[in-house]
Amino acid sequence: MTNPPRDPVTHAPYNREPYVRATLDDGTVVDGKAIGWTRHQVDVKWRTPDGKIHTQWMDAEHVQRINRSESAWNDPYDEP
Repeated sequence: MTNPPRDPVTHAPYNREPYVRATLDDGTVVDGKAIGWTRHQVDVKWRTPDGKIHTQWMDAEHVQRINRSESAWNDPYDEP
C-alpha cells in the first residue's frame, strides 16, 4: 500500500473513470477503476467477489490501463 500523494490529484468526470488492472502488494491482480491519479500514483477502486468495494493508492508501475470490455468487473453506473 502506498501513502496518499502529496502531488496534485487528477480525477476523471464522475462515472467516466478509466478501467485498470492492478497488482496488489500480495500479488493478487484486480480489475477496477482509476478514481484519481498523479504522475506516480493511482487511486484504484475495485469490487471483491463478496461484493465489498475497496480503494487503495498504489504506485503507478503496478497499474495498467485496460478497456472496459477486458475488465472482470464493470461498474454498473458507468455512462454509456
